Amino acid sequence: MQSDSLLGGAVLLVDDDPPNLEVLKAFLEGDYAVLEANSGEAALAMLAHPQLDVIVTDQRMPGLSGIELLAVARQQRPDVAGIVLTAYTDTPALIAAINEAQAFRFLRKPWKAEDVIEAIGQARLHVQQTRTIAQLVRTLEARNAQLRDTITELSHAQQELLRAERGAAVGRLAAGLAHDLREAISGLLLVEDEVCNSPLAGTLGDAVRVGVAAIRNLTEAVDAIARQAEGAQTGRSHGYCSAARVAQQAIAALGLDPLLRGRPLQVELPTSSDVALRADQAQLVHAVANLVRYAASGAPPGQAISVQLGRQGPGTARFAVGVDHLPASHPAVSGQWAVPDPVVAQRDEVALYLAHVVAENHGGDLFVERQGAGGTRMVLCIPIAAAVEAA
Repeated sequence: MQSDSLLGGAVLLVDDDPPNLEVLKAFLEGDYAVLEANSGEAALAMLAHPQLDVIVTDQRMPGLSGIELLAVARQQRPDVAGIVLTAYTDTPALIAAINEAQAFRFLRKPWKAEDVIEAIGQARLHVQQTRTIAQLVRTLEARNAQLRDTITELSHAQQELLRAERGAAVGRLAAGLAHDLREAISGLLLVEDEVCNSPLAGTLGDAVRVGVAAIRNLTEAVDAIARQAEGAQTGRSHGYCSAARVAQQAIAALGLDPLLRGRPLQVELPTSSDVALRADQAQLVHAVANLVRYAASGAPPGQAISVQLGRQGPGTARFAVGVDHLPASHPAVSGQWAVPDPVVAQRDEVALYLAHVVAENHGGDLFVERQGAGGTRMVLCIPIAAAVEAA
C-alpha cells in the first residue's frame, strides 16, 4: 500500500483578516496547494475538496468560530486535521478545541512560520496514518466478507456431500428392503392363490388380497426411492395426485394393520384442504401410513391417533399425525432423522426414515411439533402443484 497516495496535498487557510491569509499563503504555497476562505461559512463549502488534508483556522471570526468550523468539519471529513490559531489566552476555547472539535494543534499568536510549518507537517503525518488505518479496516472488512462467502460456499458443498453420502446409504438400504419384499411377495402370491381357491376365500380372501396389494405397492415405492437416491430416473414419473386421496389411501392401507387394532383413528380431511400435488402417489401413501404406524408403535395402548390434512402456508400441503403422549425415548420426540443401520434398526425406525426421504425427494419436509402435556405431532409437508387445485 502506498501511504503517500493517501495525501492530497491541499491546506485550507481560514481567517477574516486578509493580511493574515496573505502571510500564511506566502510561506506555504511552495509546498502545498493552498485554499483560502475569509469566514467559517465560506470554509464549509470547501470541505468536500478531494485533496484537502489540513485546515488552519483563526479562532475569533464573525459567524462561525474556528472551533465551531472544526466541529462541523469533524463530522463531514473526519480524516482532515485541524489547527487553531488565536491571539487570546482562552482556556475555554482551548478545552473546546480539544473536546468538541478534536483539533490536532492549538497555536497562539504571534506564531512563527516554522511553528506553523512544523504543525502542518505533523498534522499531515497524522492524516496519513488515519487514512491508512481506515483503508486497512476497509480492506479487512472486504476480506472478512470474502472469507464469510467462502465459508458459506464450503458449508453448502459439505451439505451437498453429506446429502450425496446419505442418499447412497438410503439407496443401499432401500434396495435391500425391496429385495426382501419381493422375496416375501413370491410366497404370499402362492398363499393368496391357495386361500382364494379354498373354502376360506369368503372369510380370508379379501384380507389376503389387501395385504398382498399393500406389500406390492410398498415394494414399488421402496424401489422408486432406491433408484432416486442413486440419482437415476425413477420407474414412476411424478404426476398429479389429490392430497386427500393420499390420506384416504394411507388410512385404507392401515385397515388390517395389527398396530391399529383397538385404537381409535381420528381423521380430519376438510374439503378446503384438498389440493393437487405433483408427486409419486404411492410414495406419499406409504409415507403417511408409516407415520401413523410409527405413532401407534410408541403410544400407550388404546390411545387415539389423529390424522389431519391442512396447509403449511399458501404453497404447501400438510399431513399431520399426532398422539397425546409419546415416551421421551421415542425417536420421533427428537425429530432427528438419522440414517438407520439396516442390520440393527427396528422396522418402524426404517419406515420413519424412509418417510423423511420421501419428503426430501418431493422438495418437502418432515418435522416434529411438540404440544402440551406430552403431545407430539409428526408433520409431512409437500409443495402444492403450481396453479393446480384439486377438484
